[in-house]
Amino acid sequence: MRGFGMNQNGFLKIAAIGIVFLANAGVATSNVLEPIYNTSNPIEHVLSVGAWDTTSYNMNGMTVTANFANGLSETRTWSNGSVIGTDGWSLFINQPSGVPLAQISTMWYGFTLDVTSNDVRITSLIIDGLAGDTVFDVNPSIDPSVSTDLSLDGKPVGTGYKDYSGASSVRMSNDVTVQATYGTQVALNGRDPKGDLYGTLTLAFSNPFTSESQLYFVSDTDNVDRSPVPEPATLVLFGVGLTGLLGSRRKNQRKLSSY
Repeated sequence: MRGFGMNQNGFLKIAAIGIVFLANAGVATSNVLEPIYNTSNPIEHVLSVGAWDTTSYNMNGMTVTANFANGLSETRTWSNGSVIGTDGWSLFINQPSGVPLAQISTMWYGFTLDVTSNDVRITSLIIDGLAGDTVFDVNPSIDPSVSTDLSLDGKPVGTGYKDYSGASSVRMSNDVTVQATYGTQVALNGRDPKGDLYGTLTLAFSNPFTSESQLYFVSDTDNVDRSPVPEPATLVLFGVGLTGLLGSRRKNQRKLSSY
């Protein structure tokens, strides 16, 4: 990996936006495909959007799966700004010098995928945000007709966006194409999805991602409340039980007053 400075875990940092893929072959802007939004998956309903400007700590619990060229895969759980694979790969939040992780918003600071082993060849990366009550906000608009309540504006992986440093939107190696796909639409309970929130993000590489390369991408995230909502029948039974309890209490009070 080549010089951009190190974060506290000893990983390289890149100041860039969207996706950055660096390799010996050089740099180009034509190998990042525009995101795919998969609306055919089942819809995940949530109680509310709890935080529209999340940090790396707010994503604790989400899972990251690396699929390898040999057909194997590994899933790790996000904790305090990173996941570290057992075979020499990691995904972590880009941390500029002097900025605490607790203050780093995914709206402006990105993720870095790093491979340190020559034996690791990643074909795709799947981030399941919902496992950590996290969703990906892909709509840059705050128009309520196209934006879920309290989600505000978002930012997808792709061209045309800037990060905290104002860096260019896309840079990639000449020999690898990256395709970002968002899946599992998210909507508030009882409502249809507005197309701005997704529970998963998959990054697929046309050629395996190896130790000769590095990937940086910005994708805004929000937090959601996924507390289970009682079914209507459950609410009815609860109401019947409460009514019975109150009736029994009044009956007992009448008996006591007769003595």
